[in-house]
Amino acid sequence: MQASTMKDRPTGVVVLTVLQFLGALSTLGIGIAFVSSGFVTGFGSNYASIIDFGYVMIVLGLLGFLAAWGLWSAMEWAWALTIALTALGILISIFGIGIALASITFGGVTITTGPIVGIFVALFILYYLTRSEVRAYFRKSAAGP
Repeated sequence: MQASTMKDRPTGVVVLTVLQFLGALSTLGIGIAFVSSGFVTGFGSNYASIIDFGYVMIVLGLLGFLAAWGLWSAMEWAWALTIALTALGILISIFGIGIALASITFGGVTITTGPIVGIFVALFILYYLTRSEVRAYFRKSAAGP
């Protein structure tokens, strides 16, 4: 499959590619930080969980880089991978809201708007990716996946 040129690449795909790249970069950085902090602080059951979570974040970050490259190159599989990563991001944001609400109940910590904003951005990305012209760009049928 031939890579798309800048001339026929939709502006929204360019923006989405940049967002995907930046998200992958931050996810990878968070994963590396979690793994590093788990190794530095010690090896208990809680630290093992931190290290495991860090490895998951590293894998998600690498998948994000793959999705960004695929979006930029107009690869058919990048559309599905981006949908999957975005849906996973929504679930993680919902989990983050649950943690923040539990913190408010038990610790008086205020909720941040990050997970809420993340859900709205992810929903917009899903909406954009399912538009017929974007599906056509990734050679997806407008009727189904």
